Amino acid sequence: MAMVLSQQLDHHHQSSAARIHRMPAVPLSLAAIQEFGEDCYLYSDSDDEGSLFSIDFNCINHKNMKPDQIVQEEKVYHVAVDLMKSETSMDALLWTLSQAVAHPSSNIKTLYHVKLVHVFPPVHFIPSPLGMLPRSKVSPKMVKNYLAQERDRRTKLLEKYVAACSTAKIKVDVMFIESGTTAKAILDLISTGNVKILVVGTTKSSLRKLRSRKGTGVANQILRNASPETSCCDIKIICKGKELVIDQIIGSPSSRSTRMANKFGKVETHIDIKGAAERFYDVFLNRPHHIPNMITSQTRAKLPSVDLHGDDHQSGGAVGTLVSWNYIQDGKAKVAKEIIEAIDKENNLLTWKVIGGDLLEHYKSFKFILQVTSRSGDQASSVVHWILEYEKVNDNVPDPHALLQLVIEINKDIDAHLNT
Repeated sequence: MAMVLSQQLDHHHQSSAARIHRMPAVPLSLAAIQEFGEDCYLYSDSDDEGSLFSIDFNCINHKNMKPDQIVQEEKVYHVAVDLMKSETSMDALLWTLSQAVAHPSSNIKTLYHVKLVHVFPPVHFIPSPLGMLPRSKVSPKMVKNYLAQERDRRTKLLEKYVAACSTAKIKVDVMFIESGTTAKAILDLISTGNVKILVVGTTKSSLRKLRSRKGTGVANQILRNASPETSCCDIKIICKGKELVIDQIIGSPSSRSTRMANKFGKVETHIDIKGAAERFYDVFLNRPHHIPNMITSQTRAKLPSVDLHGDDHQSGGAVGTLVSWNYIQDGKAKVAKEIIEAIDKENNLLTWKVIGGDLLEHYKSFKFILQVTSRSGDQASSVVHWILEYEKVNDNVPDPHALLQLVIEINKDIDAHLNT
């Protein structure tokens, strides 16, 4: 089974003995990497087989970012790097970097983050004065020294990939996975880690084998062996700098189509209210942080607080406003971090996109859409239309009916508050 030596550099997953040295926010040379020496690595408590190590090259200094540059969304690409097929790996990386350059956003500050995934074979033999000896037959010190040399060698071979990200000013990490089977190791990483986008390069010859469902290339094996557990990951296959449409290559079996269709969903409701449409709409657009004070104590127990962030902490009402909804579900405190994605004041239409929090553990994407419409000929009553659009990470995730019910309760309380 593949041994993941480094996943995401999440402080909650590091051991107390771990130590990380952040690399500088400039293009990196090998000399610069070597200057930091062993502090470039993330250590586990021992250097036995499968010990954990990673290199974190941060190409953006977040502390020096201006207020209007605060990151509100992070998009992470995992790029498979095969040192034996450097041309296809570099094609995959350059395509990934082009996505960051081609999709800037003036309203949503997006941080693009590349994680280079390099799978290397297990180390079973260690060189010694007596020749190559089994790892178990040499001293722990010799094993540690040899593994350190291997890390240095692989770091040097990966330098051009790191430099490409640094030049493009894209944050980059290197992930090492020790496994005898590259495709399986990557699929295991998708299943156990939070891998949303995987980019893999391939050659034209491998592409022909892919169409016939043959071949032993990494891309071929990943697509052939993908399971429902990996369906939450958007797999991108790159050939000669272009993304391939997977369904056109390998077809769309009915089971795969059904599974994909079941992942996308929408629940909605219409709520009659007594007040004017504009007044109700204004609460969600400009004063969402006042909502807990407008609802009953029973409902407030389910929505204790709503927070605005950044320069919008006093008022909302702008595309890009970041809102955190703190709610209780199944007795557990949860949060939905959302950004206002679209505003149409003429039609009292508002769209939020979830960019963080508990919902993204179960849904690949999630949006809340609100529209308030006056009843024809009656400006004193209106209809509130809520739509929850989402994509599940897998078929086992339930539709968010409980969340929709909470929205209904909140709306009814606000309506009563505005008309008392």
